[in-house]
Amino acid sequence: QMKKSLIIATIISASTFTLAAQASEQIARENMCFKCHAIDSKKKAPSFQSIARNASTDEIKHTIRKGVSSFFGKEKMPANDSMSDAELKSVATWIKSLS
Repeated sequence: QMKKSLIIATIISASTFTLAAQASEQIARENMCFKCHAIDSKKKAPSFQSIARNASTDEIKHTIRKGVSSFFGKEKMPANDSMSDAELKSVATWIKSLS
């Protein structure tokens, strides 16, 4: 019975994580992050996987919220002040989970 309960708890936990990840990805899509980023390949900007390997969750949150200034005339990443703090944390945590 204990083993069965543990298996059920694990399945529920994995399902909850999957739903949270899907919701976070959807928030990123709705906020136009995929216009310049892809999960596993470079577009106009680094992939989310590359960002996850090179930045902390706090750095990711800061960059999303504040944006990135122009760098040698290249297009900049605009600040995003429309995401709630909860959405920002969710998206940054999702990106970090891709490492």
